[in-house]
Amino acid sequence: MIDTLATRFGTLLLLVPCVAPTGAEAASFDCSEARTPLEITICGHPELDEADSRMGRAYGRLRRLVGPERAPELLQDQRRWLGERTSRCDERDADCLLGVVQERTRELDERACRTPLAGLVGRRVEDFLPPGWTEDQRTAGDLDGDGRDDLVVAIGPDWSDPESDWNHPPCVGEGERARRLLVLLRRPDGSLLCEVEGRAQLLAADDGGTFGDPLGELRVQGGEIIVMHYGGSAWRWGMEHRYRRGSDGWRLVRESRWQHDTMGGPTEKTVHDLVSGLVVTERRDDFEAPLRSEEQHLTPGPLPRLEDVDLSSGS
Repeated sequence: MIDTLATRFGTLLLLVPCVAPTGAEAASFDCSEARTPLEITICGHPELDEADSRMGRAYGRLRRLVGPERAPELLQDQRRWLGERTSRCDERDADCLLGVVQERTRELDERACRTPLAGLVGRRVEDFLPPGWTEDQRTAGDLDGDGRDDLVVAIGPDWSDPESDWNHPPCVGEGERARRLLVLLRRPDGSLLCEVEGRAQLLAADDGGTFGDPLGELRVQGGEIIVMHYGGSAWRWGMEHRYRRGSDGWRLVRESRWQHDTMGGPTEKTVHDLVSGLVVTERRDDFEAPLRSEEQHLTPGPLPRLEDVDLSSGS
């Protein structure tokens, strides 16, 4: 049996593979049983106590993200950090301990942010969330023809967190969008395999103008993934992207874009079938004007991979 006092302040992190902690369970013990100088220091300083809990959660999250194959490497790294912590801080120095714990938490979170999600296996959508992120929207449907419901999920920063900063969202690098698209395939044992992690196929929550969050709908239809966006104000715009799974991964097969003046001005919609090369454009000068339709036949080229579609570039 694991000593409950050993599940606190770093020692927990040496035992994580044995106890498979989750979020709130990641670091806790009964302070009424505190005996060592370190345990007494933690219990006597609430800020240190909370920081230790956060570090435990950060470690547990990173361990889930790296998976069982790299868990021993992470455990060894945590042992290394424990040695450094002991050499840097006296067990009674709460300020020093707080500093090194917060530093370690940031390091664990940064590593979690950099961990690719494609190829990882989890039981829940939460197992794929980077630090400070949450699920924005999901849809379900059979994507690979095995009769099981797979998931398509939009994830992004948790703006309900009072510590969230719109100008510096967590796990968003320079030039990256604050939203990702995950394709999670249901395996026979019920677990989820992240087949695709798309980093540029969804607009962020603040990209929709006065219309608000532009992510309109995720949908699975006929084995295809459909992603819809809307935005604007008096001048509205929208777009739809359809992706189809093949032997070489998910590919963009159709793109639709439209815009219209809600005050009665012009309207335009373009639908591009990338498989056939047919482009259909419909225009109207105002609400009362007749609809004009034009067709253009382009030579079909290689279908873009889902991972390569970048809405910020107009593709």
